[in-house]
Amino acid sequence: MNKSQIFKAAHKLAKSVHVAGESYRVTFGAALKIVIAESKAPKAIVNVSVNVWKKSGNHRLYFKVLNVVDARFGTTFDDEIGYIDVKTGEVKFNFHAFTTVNQEMVVDALNAKITHLKATDDEDWDIEYITNTTLKIEAI
Repeated sequence: MNKSQIFKAAHKLAKSVHVAGESYRVTFGAALKIVIAESKAPKAIVNVSVNVWKKSGNHRLYFKVLNVVDARFGTTFDDEIGYIDVKTGEVKFNFHAFTTVNQEMVVDALNAKITHLKATDDEDWDIEYITNTTLKIEAI
């Protein structure tokens, strides 16, 4: 985050918790400390596998979040979160409570991957060319 984004986030946080009659300066100072600490905290990277399925004229990209931690039992599991139908554009996701990514993050990462593939390929590129891959997403 740059300074402008940090201050905007701090003002947003301060306004959401500020109580009338109290000093906004103090509230903003506390919010600023929180936002700066959060911006400096290391972000976990979540791996999302993308598997291609084509059959009988259908074409889908299936997504699975790898190594999701279940804090209740101290175990990990792979969370099959859903798919995108390439032909119809249908997006169907269902996230487990322990999954630290959301639909917007997965779609943004996929779009970034597509943009990268288009930029590195001399030919016309299409989503049809996506094969099994892994997306790396910064967790929330």
